[in-house]
Amino acid sequence: MINSNHDSFPRLRTERLNFRPLNILDADEIYFLRSDKNINKYLNRKPAFCRQDALDFILMIQKNFSLNQWVYWALSSHSSKKLLGTICLFNINAECTSAEIGYELMPDYQGKGLMQEALVYVLDYGFSQLGLHSIRATVHVDNAKSLRLLEDNGFQSTITIFSPPMSEEDYLLHYRLDAMTHLCGRLK
Repeated sequence: MINSNHDSFPRLRTERLNFRPLNILDADEIYFLRSDKNINKYLNRKPAFCRQDALDFILMIQKNFSLNQWVYWALSSHSSKKLLGTICLFNINAECTSAEIGYELMPDYQGKGLMQEALVYVLDYGFSQLGLHSIRATVHVDNAKSLRLLEDNGFQSTITIFSPPMSEEDYLLHYRLDAMTHLCGRLK
């Protein structure tokens, strides 16, 4: 049974990161994350065209949290509330006890191991606190850093079929991590 009824926002903390709720003060950073061509190069999502798009996105995140469908964390350092990136569990499915994971970092914070640090905590939260049996990820075939991050954390590729005509969506790979695989990996 999945435990997705939130009494309060699940705040997490790692050695370098605070996981906090996304709020309207993050609008400028969210606008950048959702409009920057390099960050969105491998993401199949509608870009933000203005700051209002970012505000609307933040309101949607807050609504989906209240409906127990998403847990979306803003990542910041211990010394500042400035948004460094985000990580989320979304499309939480109580029947299938599964969710999808997504993440992104501001360019200045990429390549420093921050997402690895965050991912470990979110996976533990998903499996131990929410009671998920599996977590899925969808990654563009050319996004080598994200593919490596998932594989280093035990995610395994599922069958991907490329069928003509090739579109941008056809180049997405699907990954999955089961709770038992995660637990066994943590015990090594």
